[in-house]
Amino acid sequence: MAVCFAHLTDIHLKKDYATSTMTSDFGKTGNPTEKFLSAVEKIHAYENLDFILITGDLIHEGDEADYVFLKEILEKSFPDLPVILTLGNHDRVIPFRKVFLAEESEEPYNRIHEVNGLRIAILDAGHRPAAGEISDGQIEWLKDQLKVPAPLGTILALHQPLITGFPLLDTSVRADFAEILEQHDVIAIFSGHIHFTRFDFYGNVPHFVAGGMGFGAGISPNRIVMNNHASFNICRIENRKPSVVPVLVTPVPAEAQLFVIPEELLKKPQVE
Repeated sequence: MAVCFAHLTDIHLKKDYATSTMTSDFGKTGNPTEKFLSAVEKIHAYENLDFILITGDLIHEGDEADYVFLKEILEKSFPDLPVILTLGNHDRVIPFRKVFLAEESEEPYNRIHEVNGLRIAILDAGHRPAAGEISDGQIEWLKDQLKVPAPLGTILALHQPLITGFPLLDTSVRADFAEILEQHDVIAIFSGHIHFTRFDFYGNVPHFVAGGMGFGAGISPNRIVMNNHASFNICRIENRKPSVVPVLVTPVPAEAQLFVIPEELLKKPQVE
């Protein structure tokens, strides 16, 4: 049996970008909300989807009103599909929980979902602007959730990738985490945050990063430049093996803000 889903990330949704901290950048790269709505239209062409996965930076600046706006869009756009969310560094857990869960809590948003026998484990890697962080407590929680294998295996979803190609952006986690995932039924990892599509292995587990919806990123050895690239992935899990196909929403990049990364930050810190 196969399970299929759309993986989106980094929507950066906001009702009014005129008040954004990145208004000038969005003027060059395009309105993120309009790109998201275009992606929704493309997703409707895929009739065999079992769920939608959105891995964080749902909202650009974590405002409660924008979570309400997002919830309305999701409920209207996907009335018959489960929509599974993780939180990113631009999100804020208190207004998110209030709008989506009708609860008051500042606890990290860690969750377990199951769709047609596939378990989706959600980890909240925090709100630091660069790399995420997974605590020992979260690892112990996850190990407890994974004690009993799921019928079709487990995928792990979190906003900040565990491995990025840029050491300063790799999520901080204890050294044996890859081994822990391999000892259980985790068959793939899905993330966002870096705004470009990337595939790697975390230990022996395939790790897929979707391109950003709100804006893209052009990558070279020491530079990251924002552009108008927007994409999502169509994913399929069959016989515990993942396959991923990127789908472009905005195909012609138009460069905007340039970030130059100091050479010392490109080196992985040595842990004694």
